[in-house]
Amino acid sequence: LPKIKKKENDEKNEWNEAQSCLQAQRTQLQNHKELVRSLANIQDAQEAARRRHIQMLNTHADYMRAANSHYESIFETQRSRIKSSIQDRAAALGVFTAARNRIEEALSVDLKENSTKNTQAVVDDIQEELSKKLDVTLTKE
Repeated sequence: LPKIKKKENDEKNEWNEAQSCLQAQRTQLQNHKELVRSLANIQDAQEAARRRHIQMLNTHADYMRAANSHYESIFETQRSRIKSSIQDRAAALGVFTAARNRIEEALSVDLKENSTKNTQAVVDDIQEELSKKLDVTLTKE
């Protein structure tokens, strides 16, 4: 009888140990499942953050392209104005150089003839031409 009791007690102890071990494994499995869920949540959060960051970078790139286009437009406008101004000044210089040459020629003739009529005629002619050009320029603007 004591041997049977001991055997029953040993079996009961083994059963309790097995149950305890099984419970520990269940706890480990549950902890593992929670860890996997946590890792999945972290990965989802990282992916969402990555997508938001990419969206932000794309928006920034759009803004930069728009700003670049705007400044290129301003630059082209200024370049065109400067080019036009240079051309206007070059044309004016050409007109005045031609006028000076004509006056010098008329003066040369007048000096030989001891007169002022050629010079006065050229000056009058130049004034009329400049007046017409000025009218055309003012009409254009």
